[in-house]
Amino acid sequence: MEIILPIKAESPDNGYKLSFKLFYEKETGETFTVEKLITISFVHPFLLTHHLTPLEDRIYFQVILKNMANGDMELLHHTLTGCAGASSIKSLIFDKSLILHPLEQASLFFEMQYADEIPLNATDCKLNVLCKLPHEVTGVSFLLETHNFDWTIFLTIPQETCVIKASYPEKEFVGSVIPFEFTVSLLSHQAHKGDRVQLQYDIISDKKLWLLVGVKRFSFELKEGTEKKFTVKLVPLVTGFIPLPQVLVYRQIGDNKVSALSSKYEVQQMWIYPRAMLSPLELS
Repeated sequence: MEIILPIKAESPDNGYKLSFKLFYEKETGETFTVEKLITISFVHPFLLTHHLTPLEDRIYFQVILKNMANGDMELLHHTLTGCAGASSIKSLIFDKSLILHPLEQASLFFEMQYADEIPLNATDCKLNVLCKLPHEVTGVSFLLETHNFDWTIFLTIPQETCVIKASYPEKEFVGSVIPFEFTVSLLSHQAHKGDRVQLQYDIISDKKLWLLVGVKRFSFELKEGTEKKFTVKLVPLVTGFIPLPQVLVYRQIGDNKVSALSSKYEVQQMWIYPRAMLSPLELS
């Protein structure tokens, strides 16, 4: 005998204890009771991450949903509301339904426009996603109804938006000296337009993988729409497909650092070959 009980949690982050009692009677007239206590944790079917970029009078907001359920999830509709101060919010992609297989991701992209300046304080947005489980996955009729999932997303609007572009070879040999160039561009500065902004870059590298020759941490100024180029040298200490050092940009306010929103360079690893692979011509 199989018993199916649909249970809805008041909060998906909470654990619940369920008590089951089964009463049955034999043909002899004897009655029996079986009791079982089960602890259930309700896991949200989606893993959510988000990124935002303020630019002039708009914020471009990306939400990535990853299907953590055992079966397919069909996304039917989604809305983003709240976001205090936004005069309009519109979705830029995902006009039709989309089926996500387990561990697959969907990207939701929104444009939030502001009549006045973008607020510098934090704001709450509410994301609602309507979805259902396809019949061929569940085979159970009551699971075919649609389900609403809601998130409250706390957004901290960065005052600066930077772009970091790095230049380096795709492959090199262990022990070689590699020039590592990167450019920091200031796309927008929300607080005081036209003012110079005090920024600082930090290069984070694994000392077991790289020897870094040059200025690891440096303070500099930029105006909106301008850029600066920096160069350090890297010496790879091991072979393999190893991760490059990471460049982080901060806003310098006195002795404090405030993280600036910055994009990462596309390729973040490099092939490092052993010296034995060098030909006689390359050695000369």
